[in-house]
Amino acid sequence: MYKIDVQRKLGVSEKQLNRAIKVLEKLHYFENWIYYKLGPSSDLIVFFNLEFVDWLKKVYFNKQGFYLDREINMDLVHI
Repeated sequence: MYKIDVQRKLGVSEKQLNRAIKVLEKLHYFENWIYYKLGPSSDLIVFFNLEFVDWLKKVYFNKQGFYLDREINMDLVHI
């Protein structure tokens, strides 16, 4: 999924999404959820795995409950 599509779907700004990417890289450094490609005019195109979009919705931007509980619940669903 394109980065701009994720921003529109979740209704977040680019700054919020960039912060979420930094948190993801710290906590899930073994996961490959973000892909980068060069476009035809040498611009950078960012693609997100759907699991990352699901993580954003259920864990990062969801403020109900504790963070680690949300993280564990999401991991149990994806196993």
